[in-house]
Amino acid sequence: MKDIYRVVCSENQRLYPGQTFVDFMPAGHSRQENCLNHESILQMRRMVNPDVDSVENGLMLTDYGNGRLELQYEKAYNYNIRRHQEYVKEKYEPLIFERFRQMRAAGKEKTLEVSLRDLVVLYDFNQSVDNGSPKSAREMALIEEAQKRKEIERRKNEMREQLAKKEQNLTTEQILKWKYSRYSGD
Repeated sequence: MKDIYRVVCSENQRLYPGQTFVDFMPAGHSRQENCLNHESILQMRRMVNPDVDSVENGLMLTDYGNGRLELQYEKAYNYNIRRHQEYVKEKYEPLIFERFRQMRAAGKEKTLEVSLRDLVVLYDFNQSVDNGSPKSAREMALIEEAQKRKEIERRKNEMREQLAKKEQNLTTEQILKWKYSRYSGD
């Protein structure tokens, strides 16, 4: 049985000298992480290490078991892209295999933990959906998480207002006038 992983190598030698971040995310069928593409994984890394850039796009690692690993690259028809892929293969492939083996030895299947809350922030699901209906069950879960976050924030604001009201000992009429003035522009 083989396991397939998306691989993102990223670095910024100016900010993180001598460091290359290698992230793995399962890409098998019926996995919740399968909704994440390479760009999403890079964005998740940027939440931890800002301003890193991807070394190569579209890397896929296949683990056939018994230590047999294979790294696959996007098909490239341009000579410069193929040359860059050869450079990446020479420079990063041993590092990718080493980090993958370390991750598996630690009993992990991915390098970044993905939560609904992180995805909500990453994709800003507070924005309205195009036609009002989500495109997948995963998107629906993300939208629901965004709504929960918005409701929690609304409740916090109400609590703050109630505490401020108690502290000031204002009458209901005074508070209503104050709220009205906020919305009317007075």
